[in-house]
Amino acid sequence: MTPVAYLAALVPGLLALSGLWLDGLFAWATPLFVFGAVPILDQVLPRQRQAHPRDRSRAERWLTDALLFATVPLQILALLALLWRAPGMDPVAWLGNTLSVGILLGVYGLNVGHELGHRRGRLGRRTAILLMSSSLYGHFWIEHNLGHHTHVATPRDPASAGRGQILYPFWIRSIVGGARSAYTLAPRFVLGCWLGQALALGVVFWWFGPLAGLTWLTAATVGILLLETVNFVEHYGLRRDTLPDGRYERVKPRHSWNAEHLAGRSLLFDLPRHSDHHANPQRPCTSLRYVDEAPQLPLGYPAMILLALVPPLFQRMVHPELDRALAAEPPPLVPSR
Repeated sequence: MTPVAYLAALVPGLLALSGLWLDGLFAWATPLFVFGAVPILDQVLPRQRQAHPRDRSRAERWLTDALLFATVPLQILALLALLWRAPGMDPVAWLGNTLSVGILLGVYGLNVGHELGHRRGRLGRRTAILLMSSSLYGHFWIEHNLGHHTHVATPRDPASAGRGQILYPFWIRSIVGGARSAYTLAPRFVLGCWLGQALALGVVFWWFGPLAGLTWLTAATVGILLLETVNFVEHYGLRRDTLPDGRYERVKPRHSWNAEHLAGRSLLFDLPRHSDHHANPQRPCTSLRYVDEAPQLPLGYPAMILLALVPPLFQRMVHPELDRALAAEPPPLVPSR
């Protein structure tokens, strides 16, 4: 996929800023684009399966990184505009704009932040922490890199959903379990994040007013639940086997769900090629490869997020694909825990 395709990732931010400027139907443009237009485009556009994409030129690498970092001012500007305008908006405009910025906090703050948090070097990691902290989820950097990547697709990982699990209790398990795990892994860093976020919230409550503070909390909740729903989908029902010595087998492509739907891939900077990400966490997201043996979701990521909100429909769609994926696996050496 060419770097220009990732321009689609900037559309939600531009729409959110338009909504904050114009109100009316524009306030709802971001959710309509992400959860309306993108799922339709995913079904219309052909899927592109390219196992070994060519190496990107220096200019192409620069362009993809520029697009990644361009999401940072879009998110910060949209969040500040929302906090400034919140006290004077009517309820319909407030709801639409808060939902729009909440989607940005998930798609930019936590998804782009997740990508930059895997980069070597201070710039990427500091930007990741800024994005995640503005989404009030700064500890996710520690938990994802050191906790999730270590325990993924096992019962030890609160962000890996088991077969038959329902999304809503999963949210509580993953949020609480992830925070507990992050604190155990790096207590000083996590306490610093939480203190910094609390101080920032306090400033917003004092400077912009209580409604602005509650608006930030609401938008951040939307972003966090969006992230955790993606976590739910990414590893649903997939489990690593235990080896004779009691350890878990290494992470393989069959332990993550992929989706080769072009619109969703463009919107999320190729996050849906999740199997290769777990195999190669340091590989830039826009260089992730198609893995033939990875289980494939029946719909793109945005559509699967909506489907997960209705557990019977989600299971009806996913369980046949899950059964096929498990049938293709080699027999376990020891029954999975």
